[in-house]
Amino acid sequence: MPAHERGAILVRAAAIVEDAAQAWGTELAREEGKTKPEGIGEVLRAAQILRYYGNDADRDAGEMFSSPRRGERILVTRKPIGVVGVITPFNFPIAIPTWKIAPALTYGNTVVWKPASTVPLLAMRLAQALTDAGLPDGVLNLVIGNAPSETASSNIPASTRSRSPAPPGSAARSPRPAPLAGSRCRRRWAARTPPSSSVMPTSSWPPSR
Repeated sequence: MPAHERGAILVRAAAIVEDAAQAWGTELAREEGKTKPEGIGEVLRAAQILRYYGNDADRDAGEMFSSPRRGERILVTRKPIGVVGVITPFNFPIAIPTWKIAPALTYGNTVVWKPASTVPLLAMRLAQALTDAGLPDGVLNLVIGNAPSETASSNIPASTRSRSPAPPGSAARSPRPAPLAGSRCRRRWAARTPPSSSVMPTSSWPPSR
């Protein structure tokens, strides 16, 4: 599908989302916990993002560079990478997904999207808006519920996650990541890592003053 046609789908989806902002914003407030004005504002923000990237399909045709050879210029164009895995949090259930899904679709990729299981309604609303705007079947794949850990696996060329801030004390419970360097570096890391019994328990948060 040419870039202009892909962008036109997003522009039509933006109009659908914008028209439904009042109703969807109310649903977002009830499901996620924002105030109603915040919910409506987030839905309108999603419409803006869809419209921006829909129009971007007609702007990004490539970049021209000078060549070290006389009489030549270098044209750099971008191609789709294939499948983009998207995992999004609960606190912005339609704006954050749109930040990630809209550019992926505009530039010709397909998407596997796993929204937060606690706020699936706005995910279904966004997916339906894109379908109603003419997005072909199989381009956006929505995974609702508890998905297996392989959802964003190494088999997917690109994946992106958005996370909410960790609760207090969670950093103390998290193991230190092992380095990616050679075995000597791993040995030094292992020597510095305290045994699991010395990790601060969650009951000790917040620390006493």
